[in-house]
Amino acid sequence: MKLKLDLHVHTNRSSDAFTSPKQLTTICRDRRLDGLAITDHNVLAVDSSDEPVILPGIEISTRHGHVIGLGVSEAVPRGLSADETIRRIRDLNGVSIIPHPYDLLRSSVRPHLLTVRPDIIEVINSSSFLHSVTWKRARKFAEKEKYPMTAVESRTKIRRKRKVSYDGRQRLPHSPDNRKSLHRGRMWIEGC
Repeated sequence: MKLKLDLHVHTNRSSDAFTSPKQLTTICRDRRLDGLAITDHNVLAVDSSDEPVILPGIEISTRHGHVIGLGVSEAVPRGLSADETIRRIRDLNGVSIIPHPYDLLRSSVRPHLLTVRPDIIEVINSSSFLHSVTWKRARKFAEKEKYPMTAVESRTKIRRKRKVSYDGRQRLPHSPDNRKSLHRGRMWIEGC
């Protein structure tokens, strides 16, 4: 099954977004998305719907920048190192994403400095300043290190929208097999 998912969505529970969680189903349908991951800052979202697929997630503020955790059952505390945060996400059977790496104006983890390997690298983020530099650097790193990648599309009301194709055999989010597929890199950038 191929699904189009946005893996980095903030709602009005984050200080940098304005979208109400109640609007997400309509926005998904309008944008032809099969689902999304709610990744508010330091607030764990819960799975609230089957149609569209809503993945529980959180964007955690670490000492070294932001790290997204998808499919975790409890919040990971803020203020840990990026490596410890990735370990905790893994211990909770979640998927870790490094969002907006190398961004010059936001709290961004530099993935080449990590000692613990995250699962996915976000290589395009429409909110990144000087994106011609940051996107190339992130994508070059992800390709060199053979990371699955997520990408952005900016034509939406949802801030920092990622359109990602997912090649899995079952519906997300709760199946361990689906998390394994995310870990194995059965994702690719559309339209890049």
